[in-house]
Amino acid sequence: MRLSFWTRTQKLIKEHKISQKKFSELVGINYNTYRCWVYNDRVPDAESAYYIAKALGVSVEYHVSGKDNLKQRIKKLVLKLGEEADRI
Repeated sequence: MRLSFWTRTQKLIKEHKISQKKFSELVGINYNTYRCWVYNDRVPDAESAYYIAKALGVSVEYHVSGKDNLKQRIKKLVLKLGEEADRI
């Protein structure tokens, strides 16, 4: 099943246990604008999509497409772990 941007957003907001209104305030989007986007299933501009994804702790790629680049995330994690190991 393919989820829309807003279905995915609403699912993640519920997981964070906050209201949609509070979420829109947290990411700096007017609540009426947010509701219009959701109602019309319109993906926001790139900057707003970035802030929405960041606030929900997911990548924009995942949030827009439902696909996550797991290989890239693993590579970043390995590099981070290597850097931390070097500091020890």
